[in-house]
Amino acid sequence: MELLVLATKVGIDSNVCAKYIKVLLELGILKKETPITEKAGKKTIYMIGDNFFRFWYRFVPKNMSIINAGRIERVYEKALF
Repeated sequence: MELLVLATKVGIDSNVCAKYIKVLLELGILKKETPITEKAGKKTIYMIGDNFFRFWYRFVPKNMSIINAGRIERVYEKALF
């Protein structure tokens, strides 16, 4: 997702968004990819690069009620099968 589009979606100034993206890239939380058919810097895609964050945002938010109920085994089974 391009930086300007990303800034617009989250509702902040693109300069502020660029600073956040830069820090997240430096920390390895995000990674930046450019499709092979595009020139460098065009149509940049930002993806979660850290496996812990990828796991968290994929499984935890949509299973919060089950987790809060203490049924961790059910979340585990649901995630793997």
